[in-house]
Amino acid sequence: MKKTGVYASSGGAINLLLVPLTKLFGGRKVAFPAAGSIIPALQLVKEMLEHKKFKPVIDKIVPLKEIADAYRYVASGKKIGNVVITMDG
Repeated sequence: MKKTGVYASSGGAINLLLVPLTKLFGGRKVAFPAAGSIIPALQLVKEMLEHKKFKPVIDKIVPLKEIADAYRYVASGKKIGNVVITMDG
């Protein structure tokens, strides 16, 4: 992530700890939406994609038939990006 980047997450309360630490140690920002409608967040991501200001980090792409393995991988804590599940294959 760039020095001035923003980490956006849909994760839970653990992210509350990241907000001050990330700013303090890196100058970066952490953002996560409050519970409610996801439409504004999706619109923001759409706009960022259109302006080439959003680059998702993809760790693995896994077919649906291997979803149990993908879940175990995510739960292991070793992933460094998103794990995408495809509906084909």
